[in-house]
Amino acid sequence: MQGRSLLDFGKDVARHLSLTPAGEWSAAWPAGEPSWCVYLTREDGARIVLGHRDYQARFDASCAFPTTKSGNYYGPSSAARFSVSMADTKAPELVARDLARRLLPTYLPQYAKALEDQCRDNDQAEAARTVAHGLAELIGEKATEQHGRGWRISKYGNGGPSVAVEVDPYQSARRVKVTLDDLTPEEAQDILQVLPGRT
Repeated sequence: MQGRSLLDFGKDVARHLSLTPAGEWSAAWPAGEPSWCVYLTREDGARIVLGHRDYQARFDASCAFPTTKSGNYYGPSSAARFSVSMADTKAPELVARDLARRLLPTYLPQYAKALEDQCRDNDQAEAARTVAHGLAELIGEKATEQHGRGWRISKYGNGGPSVAVEVDPYQSARRVKVTLDDLTPEEAQDILQVLPGRT
């Protein structure tokens, strides 16, 4: 890099990447603080982590995939093929050319698929939230989110039936689990009579 800061170098790489068909890219420090790497980020969130190893005179470039707060990771099971290494004597335009040739043709289609999967899960999670709040209103209790694993509504009978409802974000359009406890025989009979599939 010939004495330049990694961020300045990364900005030049991003500028040259933006001249390719791979879209507009920018460079920034992670969390805004100087670090051993810079983030090269495209408009849609695709990201290359460009790191510099002084002691080996090498650049490492690896790809990032979406991750949710609850820990869902949308990338492939193995990221080994989404990383490359190159000498740090290369000029920014050559680094950008290497990334565009060796990394992006594999990464960008996988990133697009990851975004589709994340969008699908977000839609399912929103559907689950809507179902859960609608059922909670019927029961007269609040729906509680279970750390990204769906929703639960509980109502204790205090001498009457107790109800527990679980709404799975990946099944909410088709299945909701309802558990009833402490029913009288008559209450159980009334409920079973309205179940579908009775012969």
